[in-house]
Amino acid sequence: MIKISVNPKKYQLSIKGHAEYSESGTDIICASVSFGFYTLAQSMLDYFSMGMLCKEPDMKDNKGNSAIKVIPKKEYESNVQICFATIVRGFEVLSIQYPEFVNLKITEH
Repeated sequence: MIKISVNPKKYQLSIKGHAEYSESGTDIICASVSFGFYTLAQSMLDYFSMGMLCKEPDMKDNKGNSAIKVIPKKEYESNVQICFATIVRGFEVLSIQYPEFVNLKITEH
């Protein structure tokens, strides 16, 4: 099972585990989660290069263990919120459609 933990107020997201929906390399659930993570990560790197973040994103990406945390500049906080919310919504849809393969936990403290 893939466990996704998100704190939208602290702009952090972590992903652990594997879906095991099908063989490695053909797993549509893992591919979907990876797509969401890489989209968010690249967006945050782009935001950093545009001067929208206080510092470079704190990221790690190991097979089955990925995470990202960013600190937006105040004037760009809404941009980061929208990006995180969009990716998290995609993860919500996956967790509803495939609850035995994706667990999403959203915390706001």
